[in-house]
Amino acid sequence: MAGGNLMHWVQQLDELEQVVKNLADAMRLHPRQDEWIAGDPSQALRETTPGDYLRDLPRLNTADDPELQRASLALALAIRAVTGRRQRWTARELVPALDAICAGIAPMRAALTAPAATPATLESIVAELRSEFTLSLAVMLSGQYAVVTKLYEWYSAASGVPGDAYLDVRRFEIVDQAGPGCIPMRDLEIATHGGVTMLTPQTGFVSFDRFSPVQQLLYGQWFAYMHSLWDEQYRGRVAAAHGTAPDGSPWDSRDIRVPIFGDIRRIRNDYIHNKGIVDEASETEVLTWFTEGKAAAITPEQMMSLLTMFPESDLLEKPTPAAKHSRKPLPWSAEPNVIEHVQQRARQLGLNRKARKDIGAAALDLWLAANPVPTADD
Repeated sequence: MAGGNLMHWVQQLDELEQVVKNLADAMRLHPRQDEWIAGDPSQALRETTPGDYLRDLPRLNTADDPELQRASLALALAIRAVTGRRQRWTARELVPALDAICAGIAPMRAALTAPAATPATLESIVAELRSEFTLSLAVMLSGQYAVVTKLYEWYSAASGVPGDAYLDVRRFEIVDQAGPGCIPMRDLEIATHGGVTMLTPQTGFVSFDRFSPVQQLLYGQWFAYMHSLWDEQYRGRVAAAHGTAPDGSPWDSRDIRVPIFGDIRRIRNDYIHNKGIVDEASETEVLTWFTEGKAAAITPEQMMSLLTMFPESDLLEKPTPAAKHSRKPLPWSAEPNVIEHVQQRARQLGLNRKARKDIGAAALDLWLAANPVPTADD
């Protein structure tokens, strides 16, 4: 199955089933079964979920799956028998037509979720990932808009400096009194403040940028989401779609190495595990925006540039076997404060990432030296 996310199509069917079944149940209870129904049910269904499903259907590629093709055609015909009718309906006529749609949904759902007779092609998987990559960026980049419009409303309602007010998040309205679910408008102002631009005859335009808390929240969430999407949902599928390695074994997900997704992982780790201070992100290959030890302050322009950086050629390129790891993770744990103190000391000593990687081995050497093999005299 190609042409869209499986979850999207399953959810589409679930919604279609609920809408049609609810209308059919209502028509069964209609007091005058053989009289014309007020209004136009066909138009109402054309303009809601059944019509949306038909308009979306060309995106579903069924060419390589005969069972899905048959189920899709049968369901589409049942829907069009209702939405395409130009005559009025009685309840007695409409109920069986709606039941026919419901009857076509179960085979369609089964065909969608059955193992495909022909596996998805590499190109279709990459196209699906590109769509999710771009959509997630669009949502993230526009995430501040609603809050900024409320700030503008707050500024516009005042003459001069605006007074104290609150955003009621549940109703998304500006209110005068604090309460549960309310945020001071001044806190929102601080959280979205991105810096200052000055213009003087002597210096021209000068900008003093600030990495706002809202930017940090939105950007951090995007890097975490995109790493999870790639590593958990797509990397293995891309490996499988590449077929077999030269030795005849299937490609492993670790063999699929895409530089920009490696960078996204490093940036994500610094946001989540290092409080947004650059550590792993100092070793990025493509997104070379960072300085070790500094805040991971990403500009909107840098985030916007990601829209043109989807790694299609890297994903389509034949993989090479991943190198075998020469190191193993330590099988012991330590108190979090001990680990934090060691990391802090390493930063104070100015150790780079390569040197910090040797701390574990050095600790083991010290332990071995302090605990020699017992002798017969012991």
